Formats: sequence, C-alpha cells, structure tokens
Amino acid sequence: KNLSDYCLHYATIGKNEGRIALRQEEQGNIIGSWTTYYDETIPRAINVRLAAQRINGKVLQPGEIMSFSDSIMSRTKANGYVSAPLIKGYGIGGGICQVSSTLYAAMCQALMPAIERYPHSKPISYLPVGLDATISEGYMDLKFANNFDKPIQILTSTVNGALTVTIQFYDGSESVVLFENQGTWIEENGRWWYDKGNGVYLQDGWYWVDG
Repeated sequence: KNLSDYCLHYATIGKNEGRIALRQEEQGNIIGSWTTYYDETIPRAINVRLAAQRINGKVLQPGEIMSFSDSIMSRTKANGYVSAPLIKGYGIGGGICQVSSTLYAAMCQALMPAIERYPHSKPISYLPVGLDATISEGYMDLKFANNFDKPIQILTSTVNGALTVTIQFYDGSESVVLFENQGTWIEENGRWWYDKGNGVYLQDGWYWVDG
C-alpha cells in the first residue's frame, strides 16, 4: 500500500476508529525529518547539494504554498546545475528528485498533504515506494501548503553523502545547517571533474586516476 496514503488514512479514518493519531508537533519543535543517501563522488551530488541549499531555511507562513520547482530555480548550467543520470538517460539537474522526495518523506512524517505530487515511473533506491516525488520542470512539481497555525521552516543538510530534510516550527532564530564540500569540482570543456586528492571522477562513467 502507498505509505503516504496510509499516513493520511491513519490521521483521519484511523482516529475515528479509536486510534491515537497525533502530529509530531507534540514531540518538540521538529515535526518531520527524513534522511536519504547519495554518492558524493559523482557530479549528481552537485545537483543534490545545490537543490538542498536552495530550499534550506525557507519559512512558510500559515496557509502559504511552496513550489519545490520554483524554489530551486530553473535547471540550467547558468544556475549551477550539471548533467547527471535521470530515470531515463542524462539531463541537466539529474538528482534533484532525491531532494524533492526526501522533502516529501519529511512531509509525510509531519502529516502534511501535498497539493501536487507525482511518483516516479519506477521504484527508486533511496526511499520506500510511496514516499518519492518526481520533478519535471513545467510539467510536474511538488507543492504543499503550511497547514499549521504557526510558521514552519525547512532545513536541509548534506554531510558525508547523507541528505537530511527537516521541517520544524519557526521561532525566528538562526539554525546551524551543515553542508560538506570535500574535494574540488572542476569544469573542463563542458565536462565536470571531481578531485578528492586521491583520484579523479569523470561525469560520464567515472574514471580513477592515481594521484
């Protein structure tokens, strides 16, 4: 069964059946959080980090709607995105769906329904079925509203190949978020290289070079 549908069922129908269905707001400031993992040594990681950084710190007032696609800007080289694997083939911005999917999983944990959300055409490796949210600019988006009576904030971090998206109530204070950028990415003739000191990775395939 679709896990996100079950979460919504549990919070509504389940409550009427006598089950306890409480939002996580009663468990502290954090109302939803999820972590997925990615390979930080391939160019796809650039897109994951960049999309995560662009939604980091975003505050939504009660009733305010967020578009994930708009928040991370158009997927172009001018905006910092690179070519990486997609569900089918390669494309600029490949990997951003991991960020939208991790955000959606955190939303499910917070019992926040999506206004617009689309699953991938086939299972993905980093999340259970039903917790993903694919993005296609101009066609598919992840949209949701702050359905609480107080502001919420989205926080993201990317450390050691772990992407974490957290949704919390916003109290106006600054939050410390970690972004790790080990090694060096270099663009040469339209191709991206990742040099970690002990090897070089090339975007199409990746090749090890003794350093």
